[in-house]
Amino acid sequence: MSQIARRRGGVAEITSCVFAMVVEVMLMPMPNMGRYLVVQQRKSKSVANGYMSENGVPANHLSTQDTRDYGSDRCKAGHNAPVFEKYQQKAKNFMCSCLAKGDRNTQKTPGGLIYRQRWNNMYFVTSATFLGTTYSDYLASAGKYLKCSSGSISLNELLSFSKSQVDYILGDNPRATSYMLGYGNNNPRQVHHRASSIVSFKVNPSFVSCRAGYPTWYSRKASDPNLLTGALIGGPDAYDNFTDQRNNYEQTELATYNNAPLIGVLARLHAGHNSYNHFLPGNLVVRDAAEDKPQNYLWQSFDNPGDTTLPGMKVGINLKTSFHHSLSSWKSTNDPSIGEFTWTFDTGGFLQTFIMNGFIELYRAGPWNV
Repeated sequence: MSQIARRRGGVAEITSCVFAMVVEVMLMPMPNMGRYLVVQQRKSKSVANGYMSENGVPANHLSTQDTRDYGSDRCKAGHNAPVFEKYQQKAKNFMCSCLAKGDRNTQKTPGGLIYRQRWNNMYFVTSATFLGTTYSDYLASAGKYLKCSSGSISLNELLSFSKSQVDYILGDNPRATSYMLGYGNNNPRQVHHRASSIVSFKVNPSFVSCRAGYPTWYSRKASDPNLLTGALIGGPDAYDNFTDQRNNYEQTELATYNNAPLIGVLARLHAGHNSYNHFLPGNLVVRDAAEDKPQNYLWQSFDNPGDTTLPGMKVGINLKTSFHHSLSSWKSTNDPSIGEFTWTFDTGGFLQTFIMNGFIELYRAGPWNV
């Protein structure tokens, strides 16, 4: 993937960057899952680091400024997502800066939009927003919290931050302008896009050359004849100002890497707070909107383990509820339902473990085996 030539506005750079980011956001160390997954994780890390190095972003060159934004060209913040311990602090710093609780915070417009640069600022916004939803879900599944230099951030605050950026994009801003084409009553009408600014072939089949397109269509002051519904343009400046003119490419140009992260954000926000979250290494969680503590989850698959131990999975006995957390075998190699064999703890007397076939003890181990 990283061998594909990087083209501004093309699919290559966002695909490679999101790939590298997703690999490191979603994967966590899995020492007990067997050689296959460990090898695959190492390969993923190698590919991600390879992409960074080939594009002039070495993994060991992580400046403070780089961790305050995340975009298709600046993948360092995503590359530092919470996979390996040495990247943990960088990911935390980035999210803390987005919510104004870090040592050096991300710049925002008076209306609250993340701001990084004049030309097509929106791709920083959607990328950071995507990272916010993903990081929130990661913390929830790992049972962790976000502590910043200027205070703690709840998981709901992370999701609320992402929602605030999406709300701004869709029209909840000082100009009441939706920067997604075709959404809302007030959105840009003269975007910097050739196919949008020239009349449809079905309306006028005559040939339009590159040179002829400028005086005839590019310079027109009228609205675009072709509406690119759903496309996301560059957006406002640092003061929430926006000029809807076709030649204002810094603000009216659209790009695939603006929309790509936003799709994931919208899907996550659509699921809401009271929804299940499914993350590697495999914990399926159902929780209340205001509940961040894993011990108060309504239900989680780690309470009902299968045949593989995963980081964070519970195996043993809850002394308060007497609930047994046991590993169980598959019924067969093709049937993952509960089989005949279980591995469990016994706290009656010596702390010991048993492998059982129904009620028959096949093996037991305790402190005397250490």
